[in-house]
Amino acid sequence: MLASSSTSCPHAPAPRHRPGAFFLSLLLGLSSALSTPSGAAQPAGPTRPDVLLVTLDTTRADALGCYGGANARTPNLDQLAARGLRFASAWSPVPLTLPAHASLFTGLAPAEHGLRDNGWGRLPSHLPVLSESLKAAGYRTAAFPASQVLAARFGLDRGFDFYDDRLTAERIGQYGYPERTAREGVDAALAWLAKEDSRRPVFLWIHFYDPHSPYLALESRVDASDRERYAAEIAEVDRQLGRLLSSWRTAHAPLVAVVGDHGEAFGEHLEQGHGLFLYRTTLEVPLLLAGPGLPAGKVVPTPVATQRLAATLCHVLGLHCGLAGAPLPLAKPDKAPEPIFHETFYPASAFGWHSLSAVTLGNQRAIAAPHPERFDLAVDPGELQNLAKAKGADGRALEKLLLDHLKSLPPAPPSTPPLPPDAAAALRSLGYLSGQSGRAGSLDPKDGVTLLAELDAANRLALHGALPEALSRMRSLAARSPESVPFLTRLAALERQAGHPDAALASLERALKRNPQLDFLYLEQGEMLLEVGRQEEGVRALRAALALNPQSATAWFRLAEIEARAGRGREEEDLLLQALEAGTQSALIFTRLAEIHLARGELQDADQYLERSTALLPEWPTSWRIWAQVARRQGRPDLAEERERHTHP
Repeated sequence: MLASSSTSCPHAPAPRHRPGAFFLSLLLGLSSALSTPSGAAQPAGPTRPDVLLVTLDTTRADALGCYGGANARTPNLDQLAARGLRFASAWSPVPLTLPAHASLFTGLAPAEHGLRDNGWGRLPSHLPVLSESLKAAGYRTAAFPASQVLAARFGLDRGFDFYDDRLTAERIGQYGYPERTAREGVDAALAWLAKEDSRRPVFLWIHFYDPHSPYLALESRVDASDRERYAAEIAEVDRQLGRLLSSWRTAHAPLVAVVGDHGEAFGEHLEQGHGLFLYRTTLEVPLLLAGPGLPAGKVVPTPVATQRLAATLCHVLGLHCGLAGAPLPLAKPDKAPEPIFHETFYPASAFGWHSLSAVTLGNQRAIAAPHPERFDLAVDPGELQNLAKAKGADGRALEKLLLDHLKSLPPAPPSTPPLPPDAAAALRSLGYLSGQSGRAGSLDPKDGVTLLAELDAANRLALHGALPEALSRMRSLAARSPESVPFLTRLAALERQAGHPDAALASLERALKRNPQLDFLYLEQGEMLLEVGRQEEGVRALRAALALNPQSATAWFRLAEIEARAGRGREEEDLLLQALEAGTQSALIFTRLAEIHLARGELQDADQYLERSTALLPEWPTSWRIWAQVARRQGRPDLAEERERHTHP
């Protein structure tokens, strides 16, 4: 969350979401033109359709009406299913946003494209991706990701003419990264479409993040359950998708693909959220296709892998894109169910526990873990009856299939991948080097999940003022799971709150050694170091955060604030302008720049910055109050009065 300057912008904008234990969530639960072989994509013809790819974050299949969702309100998605194809059983390779999207765009498994967790890494530049293929075929391409978990720095911007990851810094989610609503995303997409040359086909990807926790819908209903709020979030996504489709730029229907990146658990197997386990609650997702050249009202019953979608779109368009994987079955089911492989490294990267792998083959599923599992979905759809100890030919064959797959994979990646040179230098200055992170442990996540309930209990104690007891519980948790980044960062926060800065810094140091590539850890470290007067070290920590995430508004503003307090106004302004050049969109930064220009009497510049600030965050009164001052200085009292009205709730 951004903090305000002590000398200016005295009321920092509140985040859209309540700040929470965002450390846990980030870990939870992605050449400018494709060099194609002979026979590659040809220029687009006049009849080639537009393509709309819709990714539904955190959306399990049974959340849609067309998949049997009892309380679903998804008429637009249901209508798409009715006029196209619905894949009755579509499976994601990984229950995490960034690696799942990388698989959707490349057709590759996470082990093949290298992005195996949220928050770090970059898609290798030599891998073919759907967006580059369509651009090479003559498409104009644009992307509208709704969370900075999919920021351009992770490499998914390849092949897009316009990649709109400049999200309002103050609209942070529960987990500390900026995000935008479905309405805001559709507004941005429609604005881009309105400017496009209607003679050229477009490929537009829009990502809807609303279903991700926290579930903010129905906030006025204190009795609403998480499942009800979640359903209401998906209903809003459905409404906004309907608005996008009804306002499409041509009279001809686009080719539309809708797919979930992963699902969500609501207490099944004691999991809340996603990323920890590999059960169907977080892996089985919606997959719909509709548009020119596709049959209507058809249901494909065969279980399929979502990562085959990219090759399928190229196939429908008649393009040879060179992407991995076979197209999905469109006319008739595959002759035999394909083995679909899954993984999650989150238990290892976040907690130091054991990672998990799984295979789905028809109705049969096997999960490789210290305590292995096997399920028959035909008789046990909730995956409650573990058949791993039951000996039988089918079970042994499934387990061998998974074992052979695991042996064929590239070596497991280090907990952190190689860093760009500037980021590596920044981390080296703090004593952290890529690859120093701790090793995965042997604890089965099924045994570790009970520790997360203890974490929630400690958080509740702290929330209700029982800080000593909360601190005691967190120390116990960190001792029992010493490689856990979420436990260590929460312990550091409570130690800081209790007035033990040295202990807090030591706990955070342990977290950074475990995973030195998470930018928000350096933000926390920088804030703590500045609090105890270790300014030079604090500045280095903030610089390390920026090396990893150049759009970190908090880091930019803190560095600028240091210059302002030292009386170095020009240096402060330069830092704020560098933030804008890096793509940071912050109402606080725009407003501070306006104050600087207003103090110099440069009213036109101040006016422009405040226009941008109020557009980003219209509910923040401070920018309106300063904008009213500008109007008065311009001799426009009526306009000043109008702007003042925005300062009152």
